[in-house]
Amino acid sequence: MLFRRDDFLTDLRTCLSPETGSPWRKALYSPLLHNALLAISLGFLDDPALSPINVRSHFAAHAARFLQAELERPMISTIYGLILLARFHGAASANELGYMYSGMALRCAQSSECTWSDKSAHKPVGLGIDCTAFVKRGLISAETKESRDRAFYTCFVLDKWGPSRARPHKLTCRLWSFHAGRAAVLTMPVHQINLLDIPTASLRDDVDGGMQNPLEGSGSAGSGLTSDKRSWSSTTFRETVKLCHIAERILKTAVSFAQGF
Repeated sequence: MLFRRDDFLTDLRTCLSPETGSPWRKALYSPLLHNALLAISLGFLDDPALSPINVRSHFAAHAARFLQAELERPMISTIYGLILLARFHGAASANELGYMYSGMALRCAQSSECTWSDKSAHKPVGLGIDCTAFVKRGLISAETKESRDRAFYTCFVLDKWGPSRARPHKLTCRLWSFHAGRAAVLTMPVHQINLLDIPTASLRDDVDGGMQNPLEGSGSAGSGLTSDKRSWSSTTFRETVKLCHIAERILKTAVSFAQGF
């Protein structure tokens, strides 16, 4: 599911504002994320000047230049940027490089240094932690908690379901943990074992009802995408998380058998 477009654009406008003192990144915007997003999204254009992989690789390379600065204090935008870089390189058949970027994203999700603000005065905590108490104490907003939960479950899915070799302008996926022959890195949090109560993947009419193709006139001719089709992205994401939890349990069993021989 990654992030909602409106949330990204809100943070983008704040960070790129000409006003003095504007932050250079926020929870859902950073230079790393911005360039990684361009590296992926330009591949869906019909413009031969922008869609080729060799053109988009420049954006991916530019995104990587911000890694050290962002990893010193990772934010949710850092994690999303790493996820997109992993998908870009995986789709470009650079599977080992994509695998490394995905590993960095998963480690950031687990890191106790993953924070929600560059200027946060509160001790940051890793994703996957139940932040209900923080909301009740007024330390973070309910929206921030939802954003953190969504980021964790995006990483949770990525851990099991990564990009595979594909044509430059398309993305296909394979079961990454199975392909690598390893156990899952991120497991379902104990407080969310009840799959019917996954907060980040709960059903949302405002998300499910969003347009499947929100940009009028975008997409290839004959793609069949029309603005009156519901996206069902919230429902699809929740069900994908549930499937990945099943995959996690299968992996755990398979690895335990392998260790027994």
